[in-house]
Amino acid sequence: QQRIAAILDQADAIIQNNRAIVQKYDALTQSLFLDMFGDPVKNEKGWEKNNCRNILKVIGGGVFKSSDYVKNGIPLIRIGSVNKGYFDDRETVFIPETYIKTHKKYLVYPNDLLITLTGTVGKNDYGNVFKLGNDYEKYYLNQRVAKFEINETKIDSVFFEFYLKQNEIKKLLTSVSRGVRQANISNEDIYNLEIILPSINLQNQFAERVAMIEAQKQQAQLELAKSEELFQSLLQRAFKGELN
Repeated sequence: QQRIAAILDQADAIIQNNRAIVQKYDALTQSLFLDMFGDPVKNEKGWEKNNCRNILKVIGGGVFKSSDYVKNGIPLIRIGSVNKGYFDDRETVFIPETYIKTHKKYLVYPNDLLITLTGTVGKNDYGNVFKLGNDYEKYYLNQRVAKFEINETKIDSVFFEFYLKQNEIKKLLTSVSRGVRQANISNEDIYNLEIILPSINLQNQFAERVAMIEAQKQQAQLELAKSEELFQSLLQRAFKGELN
C-alpha cells in the first residue's frame, strides 16, 4: 500500500508541477499587459478612452431545447460548458446541421471571442472571456453566452480579450447588483464600459508576443493533460490490484 501511495504521489506531483507551469504563462501574459499598457482603470499612461458601444457589437446566442439535441451535428456552446473561461467539451451536445436554415445568426467559429453573461452572485463563473478553439469548424451559440464583433481598425481582438481579463475590469462588469442570487451581465453593461485605446500598432505588438507565450502554454497544457491521464490510469490499476 505504501508503494502504491508513493507512485500515486509522484504522479500527482507531476500534475501539480505542470499546472504551476501553465499558471506561470498566464502570469507572464498579465505582466506583459501591465508593462505595455499600465493599469487600465487608473490609466497612468494617459491613453485615449472610449465606450465599448463605439467599437464593438455584442451578439447573443439563441434558445435551444434539449429536444433539439442529436448525436452528431454542430456542437452547441452552452454556458455550463464555458463558465470556467474555456470550452469544456466533456458534455458536448449537438444540434442538427439543418438548423442552419433558421439559426444561421447563432453560428460562431474558431477564434471568435465569447463571454459568459450569467452565473452566481459572488462566484467567478461569469464574465469570463475566451477565444474559441478549432476543435470544430463551427458551433452554435446558446443563450447567455455572447460573441463580440469588433471594429478591428480601432482595437485588436487579443488586446481586447486580455483587457477584459484584467481583474479590475472584470469587477466593473460583475459588480452590478440586481438583487438576485443569479448574476447577469447585460449588453448595456458591456457597452457602457470604458476602454483604453493605445495605438493599434502597439496592440498588434502585444498580440504577437501573446501568440508566442500561448504557443508555449499549449505545450504545457498538453503535458498537463498527459499527466492527468497517467494519474487516472494508475488510479484505476491500483483499484484493480494491478499496480505493484
